[in-house]
Amino acid sequence: MRIWRHRFLTAPVIVIAAWLPARAVYLPLDNRAYEDLDALALRGYRVVPATTIKPYSRKKVAEGLARLSESRADMSAAEREMYDRLRAEFAHDVPDGTASPGPASENRWWLKADVNPRAVAQTADERTNLPRARRLPATRRTLNDRARLIGTLDLTFRLTSGLSTFQRLEMDTDGLWDNDFRGHRVYGEDWGMFNATGQVEEAYITYENGWGSVGFGRIQRMWGPERQGSIFLSDNAPAMDMLSADVHLNWLHFSWITAELEPEQEASGTPISRYYAGHRLVLTPFRWAEVGLSECVIYGGTNQGFSLRWSNPFVFLYGEEVNINPTNENLLVGADISLRPIPNTEFYGAFLIDDVSIDKPKLAPDRIAWSAGARWEAPFGVDRLGTGAEYVRLSRWVYNYARIAPWRHYVNKNAVLGSFLGPDGDALFLEGRWVTQDGTAIKGLLSHRRQGETRYSTPTPNYVPSDYRYPCEPFPFGIVEKRTSLEAIVEFPSFYGASVSGGLFGSATLNKDNKKAPRHWGWGLRLDVDWHLPVRW
Repeated sequence: MRIWRHRFLTAPVIVIAAWLPARAVYLPLDNRAYEDLDALALRGYRVVPATTIKPYSRKKVAEGLARLSESRADMSAAEREMYDRLRAEFAHDVPDGTASPGPASENRWWLKADVNPRAVAQTADERTNLPRARRLPATRRTLNDRARLIGTLDLTFRLTSGLSTFQRLEMDTDGLWDNDFRGHRVYGEDWGMFNATGQVEEAYITYENGWGSVGFGRIQRMWGPERQGSIFLSDNAPAMDMLSADVHLNWLHFSWITAELEPEQEASGTPISRYYAGHRLVLTPFRWAEVGLSECVIYGGTNQGFSLRWSNPFVFLYGEEVNINPTNENLLVGADISLRPIPNTEFYGAFLIDDVSIDKPKLAPDRIAWSAGARWEAPFGVDRLGTGAEYVRLSRWVYNYARIAPWRHYVNKNAVLGSFLGPDGDALFLEGRWVTQDGTAIKGLLSHRRQGETRYSTPTPNYVPSDYRYPCEPFPFGIVEKRTSLEAIVEFPSFYGASVSGGLFGSATLNKDNKKAPRHWGWGLRLDVDWHLPVRW
C-alpha cells in the first residue's frame, strides 16, 4: 500500500489521459524550437509572455507567432526563416474556437500521436558537459554505451480549446544505465544483452485560458534565464509529479508548483517521504527586461506527509521558515534578471541562496550559487550567427544538507534539481550556432569545468562553535578535477519527418574523478537519427 501512496499523482493522470481528449499542451524542454524562440526574443521578437518560465505552452507560442505575422516583412532573412520554421511547427496549435472534436477543418483534430524512434551510435565512451535536455539524445544521462535505440510515443488528446492531456511513453535499450532511472529492466535480464527500460516520462492534464494555465501530473519545469541549466530549477532532473499553475497578466507573471519527489531510505530501509513546493514571480516592465524572484522548499521525513502550509502559493516561504523554525525542510531563494537593452544582445544573471550564516565569526560556510551570461545574435552583422557565453559558480555545500536529514537534499531520482554541475565547482561555456538557408544548424560548445571533491551526496559535517576553518575552505575543495571539452554538432533539416545529426567531441581531463592523475585525452564521434511520424484524427 505504501507504494501506491507515493504514486498518488501518477496513477490518476495515466487513467485520465487514457480516455479524456484535450487540446493545448506544453512544449517539451528538449524541443529544438526553443533555440529559434530564444533567438527571436534576442532580436526583438518575443513570442511568449515570459521567457524565464518554462515549459512554454504550445497555445501561447502559436498565439505569439500569429501576433508577429505583421512584423514578418521587417525581419531579416534569417529571422524570417526562424519564424517560418516555428509557424510550421505550431500550425496545428493555432486557436480556432473549436468546442467539440471532429475533422471539419485542418486544425480540428481530437487525437494526435507522435511516434518518435531514435537511434544513436558512437565510437567512444565520452560524456558530454550538457544538461539533460541539451544532450543527444535528449533523454540521455550517461554515454557508456556504443549504440542505443530510444522510442517515444507522444499522445495528445483534446476536447475543447483549453482542456488538454499529454502522455510521453518511452522505451530505451540502455536506459538502465541512466543514473536517474528508478524502474526495472524490461528485457534481456537473463541474457545480459540489453539494459532496456520502459517508463512514462510525462503524463498530465492541463486547462488553459487567456490568463494562464493549471496542470496536474508528471511535468518537467525550468525557472531561470540560463542557457546551460538554471541554478534554481533546471531541465537536469526528470519530470516531477505535481500540481502547477501559471498566471500571465500584462507585465506580471506567476508560476507555482507543489510536487512529490522520489522517497529516500533510512539505513533500516524505512522509506522517507519527500515533497517539493515553490513559486516564482516574474516582472516584465519593458519588453527588453525580465526580473524574477523564486522560492522553493524541500520537506519530508519518516512521519511527514503532504503539507498545505508549504504548498500555499500566497505566503512567503522564507517568512514561514523564520516564524515556525521547522526541522524537516530545506528552503532555497533566488533572484535573476535578464536584460535586452541593445538589439540582438542579452545580459543575464542569477543568484541562489541555499543557506547563509550571519554569525560573526561564521560557524558554517555559506551555501550559495550564481551565474552570469551574455548572448549576441547576428554579431557584426552576420545574420545567421548566434553566440553566447555563460559562467556558473556553485559553492561547496549548495544543494546539500546535514547527514541526519537526507530528505533535504536538492535532488530527485539521483539528479540535482538545480544546475547539472552540482556543488563545489564552476564552469565557463562558450557557444556558437550557425543556421544555413536550408535549415542546417552547425553548433559548437567549448567548456572548461572545475569540480571539487564535494558531490551532492557528500555528507555535510557537523559544525561546532570552535571550528572556524570552514568559512575559509579553498574553492574548489580538495583534489580538483579540471575538464576542458569541445563539441561540434551538425543538425540537418528534417526530411519527411526524419532528421540526422552528427557530432565530434574531444576533451582533456586532469585529476579524473578527483584523484591525482595525469591529463586524460578523449574524443568521439556520434551519429543520431531522429524520426517523427505525426498522426492526427
